[in-house]
Amino acid sequence: MFEDAREGAGIYEWPNNALRHSFTSYHIPHFKDAKSLALETGQMNSGTTFAHYRQLVKPKEAERFWNIRPAMTGKIVPMLGKSNAEIEEFLRTAKVISCVPNTRADP
Repeated sequence: MFEDAREGAGIYEWPNNALRHSFTSYHIPHFKDAKSLALETGQMNSGTTFAHYRQLVKPKEAERFWNIRPAMTGKIVPMLGKSNAEIEEFLRTAKVISCVPNTRADP
């Protein structure tokens, strides 16, 4: 499912840890809590997380990352009450409308 979405977005090379590294790199400057982040990412201590990810991303870049939202469209599909198979089928066949970051002030 992820591979289909990645290829549908035109991304053909993707490092194995890209999502984890992106999450961690953008989390530190935005939320400023290496201790909680270490727990969330399975690090043994916050020192390791802080040493490897501090200052990779500027706070303004992190703010933009955490404000990425889906494009507002009239076609909202509720997923509550759907089985995993139904959701996977929807995601496999759904057309990506936009991957433009949200620049509105409200999250």
